[in-house]
Amino acid sequence: MHTSSNGHHIIVNDFLQHSAEVDVKDKNGITALMLACAAGHDNVVKILLEHKAEVNITGKDGATALKLASLNGHHIIVNDLLQHRTQIDVQREDGVTSLMYACFKCHENIVKIVFQHKAYVNVAGKTGLTALMLASLNGQDIIVNDLLQHGAKIDVKAIDGKTMLTIVCFAGHDNVVKILLEHKADVNIADKDSNTALIYSSLIGDETVLIDTCTKGHDNVVKMLLEHNADINSNGSYVRQFKWTSYHGE
Repeated sequence: MHTSSNGHHIIVNDFLQHSAEVDVKDKNGITALMLACAAGHDNVVKILLEHKAEVNITGKDGATALKLASLNGHHIIVNDLLQHRTQIDVQREDGVTSLMYACFKCHENIVKIVFQHKAYVNVAGKTGLTALMLASLNGQDIIVNDLLQHGAKIDVKAIDGKTMLTIVCFAGHDNVVKILLEHKADVNIADKDSNTALIYSSLIGDETVLIDTCTKGHDNVVKMLLEHNADINSNGSYVRQFKWTSYHGE
């Protein structure tokens, strides 16, 4: 297994020629193929696949060869694995799929590859986050467009009630906000604390005080939201806290 993780393809081939077991696991359920995929050793991966390594073995934490390759941006390996009937939508214990990993890590080429192999775009993790949410969170407008073209649902809520739009408004990603609004995202959906996209766009960083959107905050985002009929009378938790602190002079 160490020879696989270190990319020693000649030694790996010699071991296999002398009847080394190809799918042996360590204490965490990790195989030589998974180690090679994580490290990006495509020559080792090819050898292991030629010797019938099982592509769909799952580690104790839910890791698979495909997920590890996707997470680390190894698109050649991802393509090789999918040519060997790798299950594409398998989820880890946290509900994360290979597509979600690729979106979170901004690997555009891997996103395109997994879509060619019919990855399901609307899988949600245990926190309710989807591939679209993860791409939106990181401001990846190209990936966001790809996801929407493949049927990503735009107004899905995470467990805390946040949608893609509220997430990107807080982050201030103007380009992604524009795309979501063009695809008819609902500007007035509120999270569990009654905060809307407009309220989140009016916050700076991690502060929990609503500020003057005319001079601070994400001005361009606020403008776009208002142009799309955002409700300026929303009374979420941040607004209520702002009113309370203002009243008490804090």
